Amino acid sequence: MLCSLWLLVAPCVAHDWPAFRGGAEGAISKATGVPVTWSDSTNLVWKLDLPGPGSSSPVVRGNIAYVTCYTGYGVSTSNPGDPASLVRHLLAVDLKSGKKLWQADVAAKGPDDNYRGYISEHGYSSSTPTVDEQAVYAFFGKSGLYAFDQQGKKLWQADCGSESDPRGWGSAASPLLVGDLVVVNASSESRSILAFDKRTGKQVWKAEGGNLALSFGTPAVANGPDGVANLLIAAPGEIWALNPKTGKLVWFAPLRARGNISPSVVTGGGQAYVTGGFESKGTTALSLGGKAAPAGGRMVWEVGASSYVPTPLLHDGKLFWVNEMGAVTVVDTATGKTLHDGKLPLADRGGRSRPVYASLVLAGGNLYCQTRREGVFVLSATSRPEVLHHNKLADDGDFSATPAPVEGGLLLRSSRALHLVGAVK
Repeated sequence: MLCSLWLLVAPCVAHDWPAFRGGAEGAISKATGVPVTWSDSTNLVWKLDLPGPGSSSPVVRGNIAYVTCYTGYGVSTSNPGDPASLVRHLLAVDLKSGKKLWQADVAAKGPDDNYRGYISEHGYSSSTPTVDEQAVYAFFGKSGLYAFDQQGKKLWQADCGSESDPRGWGSAASPLLVGDLVVVNASSESRSILAFDKRTGKQVWKAEGGNLALSFGTPAVANGPDGVANLLIAAPGEIWALNPKTGKLVWFAPLRARGNISPSVVTGGGQAYVTGGFESKGTTALSLGGKAAPAGGRMVWEVGASSYVPTPLLHDGKLFWVNEMGAVTVVDTATGKTLHDGKLPLADRGGRSRPVYASLVLAGGNLYCQTRREGVFVLSATSRPEVLHHNKLADDGDFSATPAPVEGGLLLRSSRALHLVGAVK
């Protein structure tokens, strides 16, 4: 079986969740039996304590889950420690038993960004790995892109740069498999999008631009109605469409969202959707395809509502998101009309925190919204989403990672542990 997006994306198995937001699945899972209720005493299959914190999401191929974390520096806010002691870890976990199969450790190559500001919010393992039949690929910022085989042996490492973004916020984007290439948004490290041969780690192309300095989203790839492949990355005030094989610019267009762009580009139905920006926020829909823009321009619509951190989800002709403040928005993708503007029933924190970092996922016809400290809300995937269930585990860590649906279960990752809820078949 091949994933969607024609032959651009690596082959995958049904029900796998091989990349951030499921990769080509666009945060929509085909898994069945994903639970809607759970607690520490009900439907908790297993819990695995992790060596250290992290905000990266778990990914799954076959019966193995993969997740990254870090130790040695920045674990404690009161005493960050020595930056030279920073180590990232990639763990392989048996999905049925929750037992750790192996752990690969990567020491920091040089001084990383200081533990302060937003880095204290998300840490040094924020990039979700991606996996295929050949390897697991993990991006560790200034320490580079790594490939490991299924037994945890390092296959290769590639440098992605050693710079810092202007605000010192660190890496966030996740690697993307596009055919035989691994594509990385190394905006913080080298103001560039990089593509590497997935077998050797050799750099194949590099697309540079100073405006990438505040681009933190994971690239997306899609074919336009004319069959032209677009590799999409959003930057402050503009979106680029690159040729995924060469890195050459196919087209670019202006965006309403300016300032830093954190959510990833969402694609579907011949259109791309971009949200984000600070302080100039907004969401834009654009038509995909070749260099020739449609009559009237590439922009289809723009609205002022936006999501600053979580990436929206496209389903049934509607764009859904729960933004960082817990606002629930639904927009009609054909017209840009706002169908719903609501809010999760979250504790009042006086606007001092952002209670949602994870992106929505869809499984079994339900939307799953992971909050950082108030559990998971299961919502109806309708024009006016309703809260169907609210589930919370006793883990008092930070749940910034996007959940990973699996057959019969749901993987939830906190800064302390990896949990499987449900009943894996």
